[in-house]
Formats: sequence, structure tokens, C-alpha cells
Amino acid sequence: MTQNLVFFNGCDAAGDYGLWVADGTVPGTQELIGINGAYQGSGGINPNNITVFNDEVAFSGTDAAGNAGLWVSNGTAAGTQELTGINGAYTGAGGLEPSDLTVFNSALLIIGVVASGNKGLGLTNGRAAGTQELTGISGTYKGSGGLDPSDLTVFNGEILFSGTDAAGNVGLWVTDGTAAGTHELTGISGAYAGGILSSTFALPLSSDLTVFGSEVLFEGADTAGNYGLWVTNGTAAGTQELTGIAGASSHGIFSFVFSPDFTVFNSVVTISWDGSSADGTTFNESQVLFDGTDAAGNDNLWVPDGTAAGTYELTGISGANPFGLFYAVEYPDFKVFAGEVLFDATDAAGNNGLWVTNGTPGGTHELTGINGASADGIFSSVANPNFTVINGKVLFVGTDAAGHNGLWVTDGTAGGTHELTGISGASDGAFGLNPSDLTFKGVEINFQNVNLEHVLHLERNHTIASGRSRSGPLTVSDGSHTANNGGMLTVSTSGGTDSGATVGTGSTLNVLSSGTDSGTSVTGGTMNVSSGGMADATSVSSGGTMNVSSGGTASGVSLGSGGTLNVSSGGVVNALRTDDKNDPNITAVANVQSGGTVDGSTKIDGGQLILDAGAVFEPHAKLTIINTGELVLEQNTFKGTIQDFGGQDFMDLTKIKFIGQGPDATPATFTQTNGAGGQLQVAHGSHIADLHLAGTYATANFALQSDGVHGTTVTFIPNASLVGHG
Repeated sequence: MTQNLVFFNGCDAAGDYGLWVADGTVPGTQELIGINGAYQGSGGINPNNITVFNDEVAFSGTDAAGNAGLWVSNGTAAGTQELTGINGAYTGAGGLEPSDLTVFNSALLIIGVVASGNKGLGLTNGRAAGTQELTGISGTYKGSGGLDPSDLTVFNGEILFSGTDAAGNVGLWVTDGTAAGTHELTGISGAYAGGILSSTFALPLSSDLTVFGSEVLFEGADTAGNYGLWVTNGTAAGTQELTGIAGASSHGIFSFVFSPDFTVFNSVVTISWDGSSADGTTFNESQVLFDGTDAAGNDNLWVPDGTAAGTYELTGISGANPFGLFYAVEYPDFKVFAGEVLFDATDAAGNNGLWVTNGTPGGTHELTGINGASADGIFSSVANPNFTVINGKVLFVGTDAAGHNGLWVTDGTAGGTHELTGISGASDGAFGLNPSDLTFKGVEINFQNVNLEHVLHLERNHTIASGRSRSGPLTVSDGSHTANNGGMLTVSTSGGTDSGATVGTGSTLNVLSSGTDSGTSVTGGTMNVSSGGMADATSVSSGGTMNVSSGGTASGVSLGSGGTLNVSSGGVVNALRTDDKNDPNITAVANVQSGGTVDGSTKIDGGQLILDAGAVFEPHAKLTIINTGELVLEQNTFKGTIQDFGGQDFMDLTKIKFIGQGPDATPATFTQTNGAGGQLQVAHGSHIADLHLAGTYATANFALQSDGVHGTTVTFIPNASLVGHG
């Protein structure tokens, strides 16, 4: 199974920028040193445009000659190499300078400097011999710069991009990966005469082509030269500006936006996944967030639905800067994570901080009080946070209290946000590690609000949130051959649901924040239920562990051989059962810690129920102990009712000291209160355990002995008189 890693550009102790990898931890962050052919002068290999392709990453890097070439890496120094001898590549100073690397139809489409010195389009299969320019494209600019393509975006089996035509105008182009299939979308109604993607004044136009349902949203210039919100279906006739947006600047909704950033949020995805590739992916019911300029000239958060009437500003956001939420922000870098969106924004004090939103004004706020962050804001010296999801958390670039730009991690809360300090080999200079171009490589799909159907096998992290579900035979794989040791499934945010998952060795299932889960089998992995999460009909066995903590509820838990259940403070388990499968030596343990609660009918059919001091067994709840089942009581109080105690069953009263003989011998007395049950009292000194048992017993039915530590074990004597429990 592929290891989950983030590749990035970072500054090392020598002050050079190298290729680094990280797994989200300090020990797992390191530079790939000793790369053959890399530049040895000041600056290093300086990788950028890092893109995952064919189980490797491709990137632009500086070679020994000081030129920027196309490189590939498998995550090791020995497996990192430049693709040299590319036919048609520029051989002058600077080299190929590849950029905008985009996976398309099992190939990689790139932008690079060709032999003429102009920027053109090329395709590569990841090897030098398989890399070539798309030559002979009709209608391109013949002067300096050439086609000069940018912003490659895959859409409907083609790629949309910005390019310069024969008249020198920057327009919207489309390609199918061939020269003959590459052309400009001409005759777009309402577009600026100098090109729909041309910069018309000092602030440059940055299209940010973004797929949204069956269309693509982008920033474009209209006939008046204003930067507006446009949509296209990939044809000239299907390209139009959304005019008349209420509250937008009269100079265009992007008139004062340095670089627009669209992000698709609240998507529903239907996908077939076989463990290595996805087929039949569809999107619907999506929402988009972007940064735009309002009528007052302030840059704020906006939500479109693909129409002018359905596009509106999120006003009244508490704590936002009065001159706009993005007043001092170059690029918000919206990132969907765990049902919300993380981004860089400016607060009322003028500091650029870490913000989250659920797409509403009331649900938009800054994460304040982050430990170790710069007093001027965690993004005070960062142009692009580079938010990147890995292993259920988000890595990003942030500024610390010393003014250094470092690698940070967050779970979406202020308390869960911290810098990865003490990274070996990182620069301690003015800007620190100063990471950039963070790129995830692994088998992690981070769709939010997802509906996954017909899933066969899953080896990656995955989040289901906000009213969506993942159903079908999901397997979070064993991960036994990987460094990160397993995948992760997170079910969170109100209404998120999951059913029928299998969590294997080393893998994790999290049920959080009003998420619900049912029918999961934990076989060697870990399942965590907390913070409003609910789990039903979970089976745990074969080394699997289920943790139910504060705010979490689990009902119908079945512990098989080798399964462990931990219920900690604030966690509740209902209708617990251990099932020995006719194995008298079952090793199933349910450990209820202080503040944890057991409710409903509990059946210990082999295995142990351990109630720590402070654990609660509800008075109306019933406990059945059969087939070598054992109750371990780390307290004197047990308020429930014990049923079917007999045979080879045990009760270990750890707080009652056992003395076998003499005047201080530990006594046991059973008092039949009625035909339905009675009270067993076991005492030593001031420690007295009163246990209510259903059925008919006599004192002679109970034998006491040492538990081998310091407590007293109660066992059943079947041949004593007046036995009629059941």
C-alpha cells in the first residue's frame, strides 16, 4: 500500500531549498539529500509545481547547470532524477522551466519553454523519450512569448486554459491533448475586445478556472474591461458573464482581488473505487465559496450557485476586518476539511489569521489563541498557506512567534493547531524552513459530504460529513506494509452517516460531531466515537479496539475474542455484549473508566467487564454473567442488577481485601429479599460491596478467595441448597 506523504519545497540548514517529505509528524519530516544532478550552488534544487503522477511526483527543479528542468521522484533521493534530453526543449539559460503540470488521460500535460524560447504545451509519460511539444497549434501568437498558456483545468474530457492568440489577445482555449484539437473559444459574447482573460488595468487578471457541476467558473474581463464572474460549458456559445450580481462592485466582482480562489464545498460524489483508481465519478448539489469585491470596494466571502441571482456576499461576519475579510490577503487558499473550509483572512486588528467557515456568516470565525503563532497573525509572512490534508489532519505554512515560516498542523481547532518544531536539518535562518508547494501523494480521497456507492476496497483517509453517507462494503485496509500503517475514515458533522465498514489492522474509524455509524466490524484496527458521534451494532474482535469518549455513544457493541472496549469519561455504552463463540478462554475486555457509563442490558458471555472507580452502571440496567464471564469491580458501588451468575462465572472485588481465616476473615452474606432476587454483601473493614442479584441463592452458594493481587474473587458453588437463579 502506498505511503501517505506530503512533498514540499523547504529551506535547509545550509540555506538551500530542497525537496522534502513529511507524514504530518516531526520525525517523519526530512529532506531528500544527495540527489544526483541537482544544483549545488546557492538555492539548491528549489522544486516547485510538484504534481503526483504515476505513483511518483513530477516537478520543476534546478539542475547542476542552473537550469530548471522536469524531474520525477519516488520519494527517495536515489529515486529522484531529471528527465534530460527532451526533444524540442529550450537549451538556453533557464532551461525548460516546466509549470502547471496537469494529469490528463494517463499523461501529464505541461507548460514549458520550447526551442524557440516561447512557452508552449507539451505531454509527457514521465520519461524523457515520452515527452514532446504539441507543435503546429493553429491561431497562436507568433511574437515573443508565443501561446504562453496557463491555468490548465481538466473539464469534460478536455483541458481549458488561458492562452495568447495570433492577435496578441489572451483568451480562453481548449485542448484534447493534440495540436489539431487545440483551439481558442472565439466570439464569446460580452468579452473584452483585447481578450476575455486579458489584464485591463494594473491588477493582473488571474482566471482560476474551477469546475463546478457541469460548468466552469472563472474570472474574466467584459466589454467594459471590468473583472467579472463568468461561467462556461467549454464552448463559446456556452460562455457568459453573470451580470447584475446584487452587492457586487460596479467595476466587477474581482476588481480589487489579487488572485481569486474558488473552492467547491458541500459536494455529493458518487464513485466506484477499487483501491487504486476511481471510475464513474459524478458531482451534484455543490456549493462554491470565493473571494470577491463588494459595492464598498471591500474583498469579502461570496457564495454563487452558477447564476447571478443566486450569488451573494456573506455579510456580518464577526471579527472580520472593516475593509474586508481579505483586506491584506494575497490568496485565501480555501481548503475543505471535516465539513468546513479553512482559509487565510484578515481580522479586525489587521492580522492575517486562520479562519473556518461552514458557508454561513454565523459559522465563520477566526481560530484565535493559537499557541506559538506570530502576534501579527499566523499568516503574517505567508502569501499562500498551502493547506494540505494528510492522515486526518491538515498541514500548512504558518508564521511562528519568532517570525519564522514553518510547517504547522491543525485539526480545525485552535487547540489542535501547532507548529512541527525541531525538524532535523531545517533552516534556523530569518525565515526558517519556509515551506512551499505542499503536495499530497498517497491514497487519500478528501471529498466532503460524500455518498460513496459500490466501494470494494479503500486504502486511504476519507471524510464523510454534513448530511451525506457512505454505504456499502467499505474496507479500511490493514496497512501492514506501510509506514503510516493504515487508512482512516472519519464520519463527522451533523447528519454524516456510515454503515457496513470494516476497520483492519492499524486503521482508524472516527465517528464525531453528530456523525452516525452502524454495522462496522473492527478487526485489528481502532474505532473512536466521541464529541456527539453515535455508533450502533459494532463488532470488535481479533485485536480490534473501540474507544467511546466524551460525548460519544455506542449501542449494541459485540466484543468477540481479542476485542477491547474502552469507555472513558463522558462516554456511554448501551446493550454491551461479549460473545464467547463457545470458547471458554475468550479474551474480550470491556473497560469502563471513571466517568464512563454503562446502560441497558449488558451480557458478559465470557470475557471481562471492568468498572473502574468512578465508572457508572445505571441502576435500572441489568448485567448477565455466563460462561466464565467476569465482573471486575474497582469500586464498592454497583447499582445495577446481576443476572444468571453461576457456573464458572467470577466477580473480582478489587477494593475488598481478602483474608481467608481468623477473626478478620472476609465475610459474604446473601439476603433473599423476595422470590425475584436478593442482596449479596462482601465486606472487609470499611469497604463494603452490596450486589443485587436476580434469582434465588443462599450464602453457601458463594465462595471467596484471593484474586491474586489484593482483592477478593467471588465464585459460584452449584451444589449448595436453595439454588434457583435463572
